[in-house]
Amino acid sequence: MRVIGGSLKGRSIHIPSGFRGRPTTDFAKEGLFNMLSSRIDWENTHVLELFAGTGSLGIECISRGAKNLLAVELSPVHVSAIKRNYQELNIANAQALRADAFKIINNIERTFELIVADPPFDHPMMRKIPDLIIESKILSGDGVLIVEHDRSANFSEHTAFEESRTFGHVIFSFFRNLKA
Repeated sequence: MRVIGGSLKGRSIHIPSGFRGRPTTDFAKEGLFNMLSSRIDWENTHVLELFAGTGSLGIECISRGAKNLLAVELSPVHVSAIKRNYQELNIANAQALRADAFKIINNIERTFELIVADPPFDHPMMRKIPDLIIESKILSGDGVLIVEHDRSANFSEHTAFEESRTFGHVIFSFFRNLKA
C-alpha cells in the first residue's frame, strides 16, 4: 500500500502481517481526496481518524498538509503498525491511540475540522456514528464527518447528511455539523 498524493506520494505504508481489516482501496482514496481537495483548507485542519486500521486515510491527510492527526484504533497490532508508519514517514504531527472509538468519542476534549470513520461494515453501532460524533461536540462548527461504509448502510435520511459518493464497493457519506 502506498500514499497516493501530497508530499509523501509514492511512499510505502506498512501493513502488519495477519492484518485483520479492509484497507481502503487506492481507487476509493483517490476519489475521496479529489472531493476533499476543494473543500478542505489542509493547513488549518485538525483530523480525527476513527477505526484507523492501517492509518492510511490519516496519513493521506497529513501528506496533503493537515495541521495534525489523532488516529484511534482498538487493535494493539494495528496501533503499533501505525506508529511505525509515522516514524518511517517522519510524521511528527500525528498520534496513534489504542482505544475503542465508540468509548473515546465522549472523552475527547477538543474539536476537529475533519473526522473520518472507517468502522467494520458489519459493526452493530455503525449507523449510530453520525449521531455520536455530532452529539459529542468534537466536530467543529464548520467541520466535515466522513463515514466509510458499504451498501448495507444508508444515511441519506440523517438530518446532518450532506451527500454520499460510491467508489467501487465503498461508499463515503458526508455529514455537516448542523448543531454547532
